[in-house]
Amino acid sequence: MTDNQQRRTGGRRTAFLVLLVALATTAFGVWREREIAQQNQIIRWQDSFTQLQPILAPLIGQKLETLRDQAKSTLRHENFSESSWQDFITATEWRSHFPGMVEIGYADFSEDKCTVKFLASQQTPPAHTPGFDLNSDAVIRETLQKSADGSYGIGSREISLSDGTNAVRVIIGFLPIPKHDARPGTAAENRANLAGFIFFALDQDAYFAAVQPQFKNLPLDLRLLAADEVAPPRSATMRLFSSSGTSGEWRFVATMKAPTTSANAPQWIVLIDGTALSLLLY
Repeated sequence: MTDNQQRRTGGRRTAFLVLLVALATTAFGVWREREIAQQNQIIRWQDSFTQLQPILAPLIGQKLETLRDQAKSTLRHENFSESSWQDFITATEWRSHFPGMVEIGYADFSEDKCTVKFLASQQTPPAHTPGFDLNSDAVIRETLQKSADGSYGIGSREISLSDGTNAVRVIIGFLPIPKHDARPGTAAENRANLAGFIFFALDQDAYFAAVQPQFKNLPLDLRLLAADEVAPPRSATMRLFSSSGTSGEWRFVATMKAPTTSANAPQWIVLIDGTALSLLLY
């Protein structure tokens, strides 16, 4: 082999070696940028998950508690009249403020009965007409008795609410209305001071579907589990949590989203520029 041939062979080997080193460096840079993007996403995901429950609480609990304040200001203790009920219904704007609410009503309470007095419903005919004793339903009775004893809002287990044609799965929420403003006391004291309940039937799926867009900018996907759905196993990028109160029990699955296009941009810049530079050096 002549000297020129040896030089050409050596030059090709050197160029090929430079290309391999440059491509390997590019690959490492792409991997490193991907790791950084994933780590940043995990940090954002963990921070957002920590803040998620305080954000959800007003939407699925405290917001519904405002119904009690509105009821106490319009349904006068001495005169639970039809006109005051209509004032309450108008003030709440419940159809627009609480998507998924199928019905809302007021029921008088006594030790053995909880009789519906007023009702506004989106079903025809409504499931709980005036005169209906809410105590006659075992699931509802269990919930309202707890609310009466503790003088706090609470939601029932999910039940089927039918208007004779279609059935919808709902929880029945109770907001106790006292005769006189007083601190909660013993169960007997709370019952003695109880005038009745504002109650409502809430389709949790429909309600959550309406508020879910408020979480679209978070680095996680939030899904509501059905009442009888088996929860998936927990993982590093998936968390399960629950919340309960006036609007019943809610079970959620929060799953981390993949990094966004903008978060992945550095790795594509490194890949394109690194590949171009590798070919140029070669």
